[in-house]
Amino acid sequence: MDRSPFTEFDNIAIVADASMTAEFSGTGTFTGSITNFEAVTSAGTDTQTLVPASGEILIGQDESLIGTGTLNNALAADYAGGFTVDGTSYTVDGVIIGQFIGNRTSDPTPAGITKGVVGGNTTLSTQYAVTDTGALTAFELTVFGETVR
Repeated sequence: MDRSPFTEFDNIAIVADASMTAEFSGTGTFTGSITNFEAVTSAGTDTQTLVPASGEILIGQDESLIGTGTLNNALAADYAGGFTVDGTSYTVDGVIIGQFIGNRTSDPTPAGITKGVVGGNTTLSTQYAVTDTGALTAFELTVFGETVR
């Protein structure tokens, strides 16, 4: 998250746990939640600082699909929610567009390789978080995962 595009080292790096379910039957759905936030301010500098963070983002509550398209095993889902970083609250909403890595109809070979999902905003437009004061903040959500059966 880039709080100000005109300030060089003001980025906040946020890491959280994502719990997702992919249902391949029918038209397919991709749903889940993101919780257990941790954040670092001044990310990528010598002065980066671990700061308090909390919140929840829900995935695929209104729109969700799994299918084929320009990407094999493509997925698309909306996300919406909010989180607080170092006392400032943010609300977010947008779309994850991604792909399941591996073959969705069979186990990967060798068995030690895990399937996964990579998602994020694949358009050139920036998605935004809105602060509790109404300010817009550049925000990018990327989800990485591995299969758990």
